[in-house]
Amino acid sequence: RCPRNIVYAHKEQKGSQRGIPSAKQSGKAGTSRSQKHADSFFHSAHLIPERSSLINRRSGGKSCTPAYNYEREFTQCPEKVSISGGFGAVQAGVSFFHTFLDDSTGMCYNKWITSGGGIRMHPIFSFGSVSMPRTAMLAPMAGVADRAYRLLCRSFGAAAAVSEMVSAKGLCYGDKGSAELCAITPEERPMGIQLFGSEPEFMARAAAMVQQYQPDWIDINMGCPVHKVIATGSGSALMRNPSLAQEIVRAVCRESSVPVTVKFRLGWDDTCRNAVPFAQAMEDAGAAAIAVHGRTKAQLYSGNADWDAIREVKQHVSIPVIGNGDIRTAADCCAMYEQTGCDMVMVGRGKIGRA
Repeated sequence: RCPRNIVYAHKEQKGSQRGIPSAKQSGKAGTSRSQKHADSFFHSAHLIPERSSLINRRSGGKSCTPAYNYEREFTQCPEKVSISGGFGAVQAGVSFFHTFLDDSTGMCYNKWITSGGGIRMHPIFSFGSVSMPRTAMLAPMAGVADRAYRLLCRSFGAAAAVSEMVSAKGLCYGDKGSAELCAITPEERPMGIQLFGSEPEFMARAAAMVQQYQPDWIDINMGCPVHKVIATGSGSALMRNPSLAQEIVRAVCRESSVPVTVKFRLGWDDTCRNAVPFAQAMEDAGAAAIAVHGRTKAQLYSGNADWDAIREVKQHVSIPVIGNGDIRTAADCCAMYEQTGCDMVMVGRGKIGRA
């Protein structure tokens, strides 16, 4: 495995392709590809806020001042990528994600380098007042994405995290367990708190209550397919009642001082795939961004995520769209960006056990 923590002082680099690891830096001669290439896809395009102590230690005291004031960590990625269609073709070949500095504009951009070409996109994802590296963020997962797990994923380069889903009624009725799920540590930021519920008044009160935890944004769960959640009219059940979903979003937006996002699915089942009009309704209600899981409620977590449906949603709204579903490798992450045109990728079950 190649070292993950390599910092390149851009002032010292020459040429357009800055900071590409040399063979000496990437791994010792004679080692296998699996030893040279890091397995973590979060690290394949990892951008973390600049820390002067790390820069001084890793770059021998040289200053590193790239655009956006971000320290860059790169590793080569072992996957072979073969993507067709979407927003351009990428030829198969050993590939890695890399950030370039455009000297003429002073702007940075990401590019997925292959033997045959690459994808150019902005390196920062933002909505409202929230910004993060445009790599991959951790999805909210009840019973899984607790603080320890979020910190683990953040240490491997997750761009952001979201809390486990928090019951709005639980907060309003003073449930200690619900309140504990809202706590945020500095190392987890940027981080959102996800609320679920089906009554606008309780969702509004809960949104006001969580402001004390200073979340970077509030997410509303409208995609959970679990029976005990949809039985209360919450989660993906709200996709069958877009008008109520809109009331909830408006109520939360009124009480929140931070951006509000909504996470939902493609629809209830194959006979009711209403992701596009639902996404438009969420935008009209005031959502700053939406996250779309490419499955219906009836699918639960079976079958394959429909990325074409995510692309269709992206084409019909003007707010940022976060794509979710079937992301297991760095190649999958890049393929979702290419195929759907989404603004950010969210990774859930695909990285359980291999953060």
